[in-house]
Amino acid sequence: MPGASIKAAAATGQYTKVCSFAQLAMQGSAVRGDVGVNRHRADEPLGWNVAAMPDTAPGYADSCGRCVEVMCDPSVIRDNYGGSFDRTQACYDSSASLVVRIVDTCPCTYPDNAYSNKRWCCEDQPHLDLSIWAWERLADTKYGVMGLKYRTVPCDYQPQKTAAMAPKPSDGGYIPQSKRNPRDWPEYWPNSVTPNVIYQGGFASPWDASASYPTM
Repeated sequence: MPGASIKAAAATGQYTKVCSFAQLAMQGSAVRGDVGVNRHRADEPLGWNVAAMPDTAPGYADSCGRCVEVMCDPSVIRDNYGGSFDRTQACYDSSASLVVRIVDTCPCTYPDNAYSNKRWCCEDQPHLDLSIWAWERLADTKYGVMGLKYRTVPCDYQPQKTAAMAPKPSDGGYIPQSKRNPRDWPEYWPNSVTPNVIYQGGFASPWDASASYPTM
């Protein structure tokens, strides 16, 4: 997936990043992921609100299935080639957010799309790719890239203000024909300490509206 970017960890566990959107690889009109997810159905928990993480990101190795809360950030951002993009007017509602799940990889080295992937996925700044279905709830897809705040949250976390559904969501074209096989998502780990350890330190606390966040 081509992508989104992140930057500047704050003490609260909140971040500011750059984000671009990509339509996840499609196979028989079912969304596919790269981190062992294969076909990702719309009736999964969180549906197609999913994202890809660069394979150069520090937390990539343990990212599969984890969740982040994302919020559009009105800002001026830059790419890895020095380009500047004014996205101060891009957000539908910069106070609304949604939770996405990491199910795919944004590879730094990808010959079939080398220019774009090196533009966003090589960790010159932290980065995430959002699926088009998640993106269009935060900003118009015509922008292609936007500033984004994000933070790690439990996958069953409910935002204080959830981003509205897009009036005309992109068509995934996928109607399940069989019962969904259960997956080992983090929110289904009642006997595991891993999710709880991940979210210590106030990650699920409300956004700090008075905090200052760097922009790209």
